[in-house]
Amino acid sequence: MQTGGNKLEKNTANKLNEYFVTNLTSREWGRALEALKADAGKLPNNFHGRILDNGDYVGKNGEIIGNIGDYLP
Repeated sequence: MQTGGNKLEKNTANKLNEYFVTNLTSREWGRALEALKADAGKLPNNFHGRILDNGDYVGKNGEIIGNIGDYLP
C-alpha cells in the first residue's frame, strides 16, 4: 500500500481503517507505525519499509518486521 515517505498517506490510513474496522486518522496510524519501529529496536529513524494491506510492515528484502495493528491505540 505504501512504501517509504515521512508521513503515512491518507489513502493508506483509509485502507488500514477498512481492514481493521477502525476510524483512525493518518496521524494515529503514523504513531502506531512509530511505536512498531521503536519496538523493533534495530531500525534507524530514516528506515522506510513497506506497509502491506493486512498491516504487515516489511523491510526491503520482504522480511516481516511487525504488524501495525498490534500498535493501535
